[in-house]
Amino acid sequence: MRQLNEKILKIIHEWDPYRTEQFSNDAEAADVIQLVHSGLNIEKLSVEIKKVYDHSFEGDLPLSKCRNLAEKVHELFMNSSC
Repeated sequence: MRQLNEKILKIIHEWDPYRTEQFSNDAEAADVIQLVHSGLNIEKLSVEIKKVYDHSFEGDLPLSKCRNLAEKVHELFMNSSC
């Protein structure tokens, strides 16, 4: 599971919608990793990712950006549990 979390973390850091630099969004990344492991579908995961980042950065990310991340991390999670 640690390898999976590290891969998910890398994807999140590369995504970095607010250009915060790699380590300043670790709290949000941890929240997203927890959400991925909760088994949400892509739609719900997208909404929850948006909530995490909008709250932390007082922004309003387009849901499409959050969906892009959700699709990537969801696919990785699903392929790892096969």
